Amino acid sequence: MQIDDLTQFIQHSIVGSDSPKIDKNSRLFEDGLIDSLSILHLVGYIEKSLGRKLQDSELLFEYFSTPEMIVKRYGKA
Repeated sequence: MQIDDLTQFIQHSIVGSDSPKIDKNSRLFEDGLIDSLSILHLVGYIEKSLGRKLQDSELLFEYFSTPEMIVKRYGKA
């Protein structure tokens, strides 16, 4: 999973094109860009990118703080 692919997915599939531009440092929860329901959509995207289900122990709030943090944590299969 690449940072550009992730930010595009978040921009177009979760927050919408009319929202502020998502970049690698966008604070997803803090700035209200995603919520508890849209995180499920994001987890599905990550699982599809990795080709596997994420374990409960991998689903920590801090791992989803920014797109950069998501890629650092889940960028490799």
